[in-house]
Amino acid sequence: MIIDGRTISNQILAELLIRTDDLEAQYQIQPHLAVVRVGDDPAINSYIAQKEKMAKKIGAIVSVYNFPESVKQEELKASIAFLQEKSDIHGLILQLPVPPHIDYEKLILDIHADKDVDGFRPNSPFIIPIASAVLKVLELPMMKETEKTGESFNDWLKNKNIVVMGKGKTGGQPVIEILHQHGAKINVVDSQTQNPEELTHNADIVITAVGKPHTLTANMIKKDTILIGIGMSMDENGNFVGDYDQEDIKNKAEWYTPIPGGVGPVNVACLMENLVTAAEHTSQN
Repeated sequence: MIIDGRTISNQILAELLIRTDDLEAQYQIQPHLAVVRVGDDPAINSYIAQKEKMAKKIGAIVSVYNFPESVKQEELKASIAFLQEKSDIHGLILQLPVPPHIDYEKLILDIHADKDVDGFRPNSPFIIPIASAVLKVLELPMMKETEKTGESFNDWLKNKNIVVMGKGKTGGQPVIEILHQHGAKINVVDSQTQNPEELTHNADIVITAVGKPHTLTANMIKKDTILIGIGMSMDENGNFVGDYDQEDIKNKAEWYTPIPGGVGPVNVACLMENLVTAAEHTSQN
């Protein structure tokens, strides 16, 4: 059964619209996200377009600051310093990926914690959106499975055999960390894992965060698996493809997220949630 990320994201956005309307009415504050973007990668264009589209739905603003691929680290650092001093900007992100000569980790540390809506700083007050999104996506199969038992979300997770494929800093790792925080036990598959299918075939939940087509195939999972796809790449036709082929796994997995329309929209909605929270904190100061 498909887990429709667009429906989940629309539910989040509907709640955020109420909060942004309240901010406007009481404090004349409109949540404002600044996006620092380097280069002209088509994938980046798509990511930013999604942010702009969802921001519009809740009455927020997205301002994009474009830099050529040849930009120097110092110039980006200065621009970030300038933008975050603007009181009408509530969230500031460096759109990833960036060219290899840019040390994005240092730049992220330059973003003030109260505007780090991507949640990438150590001890950030915000949860990384992709991690929040995975939890929200898992709520649907959890509710279906526990409607008779009344089992809590955390207890449900603790009783699942979970495999995360990929442990990148902006994908798999945040998901691993948040699942650990909820008491889940996780097996991690990376490039060094021998015979990954031995782990995935016994898993109740498989989360793929690799960004490489055909990382997972139907013969690597059992019949009732919950399959969550985070990793994406772009094919030769400019279309986004996931770590697994939807047609391949749709009759094997019990639940699965499609690409597009799966975790992606929920991820952006969770970013908007962080942005609105940051704007609300401004109203209290």
